[in-house]
Amino acid sequence: MVGEIELLKRVLIKDKKGNKIFDSGMMPSNSFVVAFLEHLYGAFVDSSYGITDTGNTSRDVYDPCIDGVSPSQERDNVDATVNDDDYGIVVGTGTTAESSTDYKLDTQIAHGAGAGELQYGSTGFTAPSEVGGNVDFVVTRTFTTVRVLQ
Repeated sequence: MVGEIELLKRVLIKDKKGNKIFDSGMMPSNSFVVAFLEHLYGAFVDSSYGITDTGNTSRDVYDPCIDGVSPSQERDNVDATVNDDDYGIVVGTGTTAESSTDYKLDTQIAHGAGAGELQYGSTGFTAPSEVGGNVDFVVTRTFTTVRVLQ
């Protein structure tokens, strides 16, 4: 798709030995929301820009090139570390119909080892590159379920 931005997702399920059980392949995401484009827009404007957080509060993201901006005020991050479910790629459940103005999941699945929880891995990035005629930039995160014995 020349000249367009496409958001894709892939579900890859492996057993505890790392053997592939299921691979959905790359699929178009059904949750391409305004907030995603706010993040992109904020990366290109030469001023601070308000991005809606998961609490439906506008948070300013600052251009690090602006004089007087401290490192703690710079760009929004998605590079969450292992065991951190506060930001980055997160997963959840819900039955509410998707909307382009959604700013959070119905119910986020928490990090943990208990029933109904997942262990959140660290976030990975690939450098932008040409792949099969497309220019790709891939962000990944691994989620692991821990079997709870009863």
